[in-house]
Amino acid sequence: MATIRAFSALRPNMALINKLLHKYSTYKIEQMIARLKRGLEPKYPHSRSVNSLDECRIILKELVSTNYYAIHPKAIYIYESQCMIGSQCGIWAEMNLEDVINERLETHERTLTEQQDRIAEYRRTIGIEGTPILLTYRSRSGVDMLIANLKSKISPDIYRKAGTVYRIWPVTDTLDVEGLKRVFNSIDKVFLADGHHRLAAALNMHLAEAQWISALFVADNQIRTSAFHRTFLPEMKIGTEAILQEIGKYYYITLISGNYPYFPDRTHRMGMFLAGSWYQLDLKNDDGLMQQTDVNILQDKILAPVFGVSDPRCDNRLYSTPFREELLERTQSDSNLIAFTLCRIDVDHLIQRIESGTVFPPKSTYIEPKIPYGLILSDVKQLIDHNQDEL
Repeated sequence: MATIRAFSALRPNMALINKLLHKYSTYKIEQMIARLKRGLEPKYPHSRSVNSLDECRIILKELVSTNYYAIHPKAIYIYESQCMIGSQCGIWAEMNLEDVINERLETHERTLTEQQDRIAEYRRTIGIEGTPILLTYRSRSGVDMLIANLKSKISPDIYRKAGTVYRIWPVTDTLDVEGLKRVFNSIDKVFLADGHHRLAAALNMHLAEAQWISALFVADNQIRTSAFHRTFLPEMKIGTEAILQEIGKYYYITLISGNYPYFPDRTHRMGMFLAGSWYQLDLKNDDGLMQQTDVNILQDKILAPVFGVSDPRCDNRLYSTPFREELLERTQSDSNLIAFTLCRIDVDHLIQRIESGTVFPPKSTYIEPKIPYGLILSDVKQLIDHNQDEL
């Protein structure tokens, strides 16, 4: 079950933005939002500095004072994204973190400590959330019918960016809001699909002061998953034969003819790039390992014992990406790099694993939809009421 509520939001004023004739104006808005988001990102070393947080406050003040963003009354939102490969739709609301304390929400990934701390500081200091956590549940016809009915009687706000169309239906009618709250409170199980760090950061703050968190609920039949591949850059050269010997304890190793990049087509099979060559790895018939996920086997049998990655949450030698092009660029840019490619976990399998209590390493599954930062900024009432003078 999920306890949700409507919330005040800071949203782009599309009526004004669409009237702007100069590309510079739209570009300026995008740059401001990018700088606001930058405070959360690890690749910017100064993202946690006082100056950076002060800049975020200045940006928020400018977005409101120029009417590029406007404060909207409390609502629960229907969210839909549509691109060339299809559409995904869900309910965007605030969720009570007591649901997590009371074990009404099931999670599956470990978190990265530094990223969790950075998000907590941003949340505590700036007081906004630029994207929701992503939650999923087993699809229910009653929920689908309610969403379809609400969409039919509310005009959406439409945003377009990078080939994707985003539609937002604000649900403000009291009876409609109460109907959504009831139907989500009746859902048996809710699973965290994406946003483990944001949830962990909010939970830590919740222990001191009650918190709600921005959340997007999307049915399991609309979730898309991709594999997170791994690259590892050793600090010193490791003998190829020694690596193959260790991996050979658990996998059958086949050199790829033609040395083309290999991406597996089923579970318990991986690709490996080592010393300039591509290999296919097939898990040996071990009853214990056959019950585990590929990402856990990779971590426990290869990354930890062979390369010394005891804690993937804080090992800078390890990098994860869902994008094949990025992975190949990295393998081509450094001959010492070692890469592992994995097969994706489908949503049904993922939920089954979560229900069985499986805990995955960080960055195990790339899950969509990915909501663009700044489409809806929540916790605005707290920001405006308590920080207006500081802004």
